[in-house]
Order: sequence, then structure tokens, then C-alpha cells
Amino acid sequence: MPTYERFEDLPVWQTAIELAEGCEDFLIAAKEKITWSKRDDRTRAEFKRKDDAFEWERYAMSNLPPDHPMRQAWEKKHGPAK
Repeated sequence: MPTYERFEDLPVWQTAIELAEGCEDFLIAAKEKITWSKRDDRTRAEFKRKDDAFEWERYAMSNLPPDHPMRQAWEKKHGPAK
């Protein structure tokens, strides 16, 4: 099983970022071809994916022992894992 130093190295996080970047590229390319409401829907969906990934990260960190270096680094950056 691979080990990761940072959460950003996890494949699930990288996939979420690729999806968000793809959404942003689509919105830039679409410009006037889509309505503002559709643009808002896609923007909300993009942020929801990031929020879901963050909640999964918090859950994963809470399952690590408190003295684990990855958990300590995460808590230093984001606060206590719950």
C-alpha cells in the first residue's frame, strides 16, 4: 500500500482538482454560450467536489493516531481533525 506525505498527493485529491480545473476551463471556453444560471450551477458543483474531498480528508486524518506526522501536519494547517 502506498504511503503519502501530503493529502494533496492522494489520487482522489488530484482527480478532484482535475475535475475542478476542467469545469473552470469549460466555463472560460463557453463564455456567452451558456446562461449565467448554468454557469452558477457548474461553479457550485465544482466547489461541492472540493468540499467533499476536504471532508473525506478530515475523516481520514481523524482515524490516524494523534502522533502520526501526516495528521500533525494536517492539524497544524487546518486545525483539529474531527
